[in-house]
Amino acid sequence: FLVVSSLLVQCPAGDLLAIPLRPAAWCIGVQAPCAARVLLIGLFGGFAPAANAAAQAVRTGQLTPRQADALLPACVCSGPSFVVLTVGQTLLHSTELGILLFLAQGSAGYLTGAEQPATCTAPPPEAPPPQLTDLLTNATMAYLKLCGFVLFFRMLATGVGAVFPPAVGTVCAMLLEVCSGCDLAARTGPWGSLLCCAALSVQGLSVLLQVRALCPPEMTLRPLLAGRLLHLPFSVGLFWLLLPQGEQSVF
Repeated sequence: FLVVSSLLVQCPAGDLLAIPLRPAAWCIGVQAPCAARVLLIGLFGGFAPAANAAAQAVRTGQLTPRQADALLPACVCSGPSFVVLTVGQTLLHSTELGILLFLAQGSAGYLTGAEQPATCTAPPPEAPPPQLTDLLTNATMAYLKLCGFVLFFRMLATGVGAVFPPAVGTVCAMLLEVCSGCDLAARTGPWGSLLCCAALSVQGLSVLLQVRALCPPEMTLRPLLAGRLLHLPFSVGLFWLLLPQGEQSVF
């Protein structure tokens, strides 16, 4: 996904795939053609490829740092493979719940997109075609960074879950690392899916630091951090509304 995101964001032909997401980019306030490609990558790949694509777009002049910042609230989410297969099918034993979780967190992300006034920008300078060797090298280094954050915060979350009472340990894990948070949240009984929805919304300190590590310094991430405050009530509320007969009936 890291390699594909770098290729897609530098390939104008990717605009054809991203046509359905152009209205979403325009509603967020970003008119640049590359914006829909970044949203597409975030929708299917999750937060890491999306942050990588936004960073690539800034470095190649296709997006300004402000425009990339405005897109991140809609992009920083877990991908469908993790939400549907891991959280829904494996942890909650329900593919239906996984699909509803993915729809809720994605919709909440677009609702919290940071709107900004449209600005006219000069056409980006022509960048040399991407070299596969460079893409693979950069993707490998980025992957090592991500694994370092995941391992460190996974260990912290596991330790917290073992030391503190279950309720406290689950909340702390949700704030630290999304995989551990969903794992513990799914074990809480009939409210497990709602807590998983909250964990997916918070994403945890690990994800936010991974995004910070992937993005260039000129991206402030302020819209992303502000959007997370609204994302939690939006995603949990949407998920509850999407449940056909309430959580108890689903279980």
